[in-house]
Amino acid sequence: NMGHAVLLKSMEKIECATARRLPESRTHYLKGNPPMTFHAAIPTVPLAGHGPVPVAPVYGIGRNYAAHARELGNDVPTEPVVFLKAVTSLIADGGTVILPPESQDVQYETEIVLLLGQGGRHIPVERAQEWIAGYGLGIDVTARDLHRRAQAEGNPWAIAKGFDTFGPVSRFLPAH
Repeated sequence: NMGHAVLLKSMEKIECATARRLPESRTHYLKGNPPMTFHAAIPTVPLAGHGPVPVAPVYGIGRNYAAHARELGNDVPTEPVVFLKAVTSLIADGGTVILPPESQDVQYETEIVLLLGQGGRHIPVERAQEWIAGYGLGIDVTARDLHRRAQAEGNPWAIAKGFDTFGPVSRFLPAH
């Protein structure tokens, strides 16, 4: 497979380099000076009876629990607040959460986690359950001090929720 990677050389100049993807190793090679190599590991989660399932991206729904939204001093939105967690935040059940030194206030909440078995857009509400492959439990870990700062500045929450190991998940049970 051939793909393209965009390398930002400076604020004024963007250069494209051709990338060659090797699916068996998920290693990408970029042509350039000097040549670069990086590994694009795709995390997986265990689905009982089906083995590992690749995961990307990880979506979160915020402020959907009205009492918690009010507890944090937030209004309850009329539409869901969607945010992204880095796939590197995922760790398996029994893994260790590593606290980042730049935060002095790390908090967590237990969540129900849905594993989607296929991609899709504009899915009708009445058919949404057809996309759910499994159910699990997760812990949404948040560097709350960084979260509050990001909110105050109108920035995304990823800085506070996307640290490596900030998304422990259980084994998933099949939905069907």
